[in-house]
Amino acid sequence: MALVAADEAMLAAAGADPAMGLGAYRARLARGERDQAADWFIAHGKALTPADQSNAMTDWIVSAEVPPPAPPASKATPVKTPR
Repeated sequence: MALVAADEAMLAAAGADPAMGLGAYRARLARGERDQAADWFIAHGKALTPADQSNAMTDWIVSAEVPPPAPPASKATPVKTPR
């Protein structure tokens, strides 16, 4: 995870290196740069083994922000009709 602290130029260079690309992808996810991580995966993902593709997608899912819980549903008040 040392790439998380890397500057942009170093991270871009690592992303272009086949041996370090997946590390750069994970660093982008850890930095919250999901768009750049997705760009890397689209450009280089087909060169990964199926296991690495699966792990990369798992990393993608795990790194997603969890949306806040929905507010509780309010109970509808019955409408009283005049008789």
